[in-house]
Amino acid sequence: MNEAQIYLLSILRRQMGVSDTMPFPKNEQLRRDIVEESIRQSVCLSLFDSLYESERDNGVAYRTLKKYADATYKNNIEGYEHHREASALLAKHGIDHAIIKGIASDRFYKKRFIRAIGDVDVIIHPDTLECAGKALVDEGFKLIENTGDHHRAYIKGACRIELHHTVGSLPVRLQGELDNIIFGKNGIIESADTLRYGDTDIPVASAFFHGLTLLVHTAGHIQNEGIGLRHLYDWAAFMQSCEDPEGSFGDTPHMLGLMHLARVLTKACEYIGLTPRTFSQGVPDDTAKALIEDIFAVGNMGAKNTDDRFSSVNRNSEKKAEGMLPYLVKTLNNHVYTHIPAAKKHKLLLVPGYAYVLVRRLWLRLTGKRARINIGKSYDSAIRRDRLIRSLELYEEKK
Repeated sequence: MNEAQIYLLSILRRQMGVSDTMPFPKNEQLRRDIVEESIRQSVCLSLFDSLYESERDNGVAYRTLKKYADATYKNNIEGYEHHREASALLAKHGIDHAIIKGIASDRFYKKRFIRAIGDVDVIIHPDTLECAGKALVDEGFKLIENTGDHHRAYIKGACRIELHHTVGSLPVRLQGELDNIIFGKNGIIESADTLRYGDTDIPVASAFFHGLTLLVHTAGHIQNEGIGLRHLYDWAAFMQSCEDPEGSFGDTPHMLGLMHLARVLTKACEYIGLTPRTFSQGVPDDTAKALIEDIFAVGNMGAKNTDDRFSSVNRNSEKKAEGMLPYLVKTLNNHVYTHIPAAKKHKLLLVPGYAYVLVRRLWLRLTGKRARINIGKSYDSAIRRDRLIRSLELYEEKK
């Protein structure tokens, strides 16, 4: 880790309430590096909030930070309002629901509005999906994305609502088990907590289901574009509220093959101030360190390297890709799926998809909007990331 990354970890430790932040460096270039890192990790508001008044100046680094922090804070206020509006709208149409991620994560933070708030993620019963979609369309929303596997996205102005009919995608042999837990007796909607905002009581996932949702989504992101410090801090803030993590989860993460991931995340959270837990004892220090290094290598949702977003070998299929050629094919396919989601189901679309991706890449390269791809470096990164993913033992059956 470099100086900027070490400093940013100290910022999050202060946000966790366990230490004082080191003074903001005097070196302007180092300041710029810290600010840039905070933006790519989606924690710039945490950095801004933690600076002492005496450290605020008119330098380029501070002005850049303030610009992004102000925009993030404004977006968060609007995000809360979007969550309130979405919940009120669904309730108006009689659609039972619960909010996941977003404000459901923010409520565990020591300070409200510090976490970056994005889309409105709503979990609903699968059999109400059509009714919920119609309700949104009747209220002026437009369907813009239908992944089929776990959500549909609707948009109206700046408000984007994702209707989830499960909390995420797992290997086929585990997806049914997950859905039975989510929608079974005392499921995620029936057991929802209430978050009061304005004049609206917003149902949000209970602590148990919030933790489970974080695990499922984090597993998916790690395998693909990677996670940032925002994701790690989400887990740290949640774990700080759990006196007995393993008791709180019971056997569920074991059944889904996510318990080791929970322990590695908890161990890695010690870097940002989480008190060591017996829950994560036995996790090798090298594994936690490798996760931290990967976070700094890829940034939040792959923000640091768009060419390497899909460098890891996606293990949802439980197939192993070996060698440069399978890696290149896998990477190219994932880029096609990003731009043409229908290609996941209709493989014939891969052929025109390849042409589109390559022509688009060439155009961006010629116009200077994308740097040259270093295939060797990208492949080495893929090997490193795949090694990390294997160490997390994702979806492995309980022994």
